[in-house]
Amino acid sequence: MSLRATSLPHYTLNIAPSSLRTLSADSRRPALYSRQSEAVAHRISSQATSTTAVTQSRSPVKNKPTDHNRASALMPSPGDRGGVQSLNTRRLKPQTLKVSGGQLVVLPSKSVLVDFREGERRKGRKGKEVLMISVDGGTVQVYDAPHLSTPCCLAEAAATYAVSQLPQKYGSMYRETVRLVDELKSRIPKLVHYLDDAKCTLMANGPLGDIEVVIPGDEDRKKSSEAIRIRLQRHARTLEISRYRVRSGKGKAELGEWTKKVMALGPHLEVSEEDKTGLDSLDELAMGYLFDFLPLCAAASGVATS
Repeated sequence: MSLRATSLPHYTLNIAPSSLRTLSADSRRPALYSRQSEAVAHRISSQATSTTAVTQSRSPVKNKPTDHNRASALMPSPGDRGGVQSLNTRRLKPQTLKVSGGQLVVLPSKSVLVDFREGERRKGRKGKEVLMISVDGGTVQVYDAPHLSTPCCLAEAAATYAVSQLPQKYGSMYRETVRLVDELKSRIPKLVHYLDDAKCTLMANGPLGDIEVVIPGDEDRKKSSEAIRIRLQRHARTLEISRYRVRSGKGKAELGEWTKKVMALGPHLEVSEEDKTGLDSLDELAMGYLFDFLPLCAAASGVATS
């Protein structure tokens, strides 16, 4: 489902000013660590106050994937409430997300206003309520808002629930909100590690964030250039490999296209023997960088949950 950010809609909110928090530019700016991968992982583990970092290395990673790396990458972080993943709006800016069923509004306080009334009415339901989910994702307030064309005055909640005690109709809306926010956060970098010829990125979704490795094309080549981007979705245990090939002739504009393939991974993120036969040296190089980046991702995730 595609997400589209727009300006905040007209809602009247009765919220204490002390509960509103805005993000400063410094709070979104990554810290810089200029050491090797192992040193960076140790430093991140010892600094629980920093959860976003950019690392830089002068030499490429040469270690092969190990079972320890894979196992550390699969360790989930706490955050579930009664079997339901909690909403986490950290790193999100105040914005409105247009979705097929309505819209989500991320407020300056990082609370989320859930307005699925349009989608509910298309399904033949009443669709006259909106939800307000607290910053920590643990409390849901229900407000009556029967008129779509009239700005809502959210002064007094009709009901308040803990997530673990949500009625079924609100529970489905909560889970859909978590899914949409997680999809948005899968595009937001949480940790970036630079190599001489590659860029490794841990995304902010979770509890097991996506991991992306990009090796850009060789700009020195005049006739051809090829780039690769691989993305590991640890929760789904899939590996997406995208290749970009450029072919240019004399006096002609460069032409290129992306090709993509998706592989299902085993319980410990292992690639099947059948899929291994279709990998070339560039695929293996990018995957080597990815698996060597996993312990660093595990260290960053441990800091985020501490």
